[in-house]
Amino acid sequence: MKEVGIAFMPALVRRIVAGQKVVTRRIKKPSVKVGDRIWLREPWKTEACLDGYSGSEIVESYHEIVEDLSGAHPGPPVLYLADESRRDWWGEPGRYRQARFLPRALARPWRGEVVSVEWVPAPPEGIDDDEAIREGTCAVTDAPLPWMPWTLDGQRWAATPRAAFLAGWNALHDDAVTCWRIEWREVAR
Repeated sequence: MKEVGIAFMPALVRRIVAGQKVVTRRIKKPSVKVGDRIWLREPWKTEACLDGYSGSEIVESYHEIVEDLSGAHPGPPVLYLADESRRDWWGEPGRYRQARFLPRALARPWRGEVVSVEWVPAPPEGIDDDEAIREGTCAVTDAPLPWMPWTLDGQRWAATPRAAFLAGWNALHDDAVTCWRIEWREVAR
């Protein structure tokens, strides 16, 4: 068993943390297998005084860095952009950092265990309303048009979960023929 970070956009991180998304599809072959643990890579920020350091430098040298900044602090500050939650926060937000640069040591404590990895036809094959909901499509009460309450990403709206998922998928992967389907269950927070 190994731990692997998987990048998600903020809207999907919120759904994962809420237990509303348990499946993802990827075009490239994933580096996970059944039994592996996954953690969330997501957009993030640290304090502005740490903007000159990479995520790995912050993890490795945090206490030396903050001593130079004259102060004792519990641990590296992190602002998770998906829900604006903060860890060990004490100052002004710094620059935006992409999900792929979030070190595991700074990730939120959520963990999932991979229960299925399979090569499947790309959507629309295999996507019904139930599968679209497992992918994180949700209905919102304050949708721009009441007859189109379903969304995957908060940007594209549809009348059904399936249609909302396909709108989001096609915006990113319109020409995909096959993809990897990864399913997990939450095991820790």
